[in-house]
Amino acid sequence: MLRDGSLAEWYRDAAPPFVPGMDVAGTIDEIAGDVESVSGQSVSLGMEVVGIVDNHGRHGGYSEYVALPAKSVTRKPAGTRPVRWPS
Repeated sequence: MLRDGSLAEWYRDAAPPFVPGMDVAGTIDEIAGDVESVSGQSVSLGMEVVGIVDNHGRHGGYSEYVALPAKSVTRKPAGTRPVRWPS
């Protein structure tokens, strides 16, 4: 939606730079001290996950790294390749 311009008005007052994108997929490389599980499953470094970013600002899914609340993350779907995880 952002690429086709349908969200242009939503970002009208956002001062650049801002990073678009909501869907993310990747590997956990850091865990906050108060996080013990993701979607009811224990969490560990190297765990492959998908997540949703509240991207109204400078920290969208097109970022190289994102920090998300545990409730916004889940394990990747079994048997899938990374390109399909957030779909």
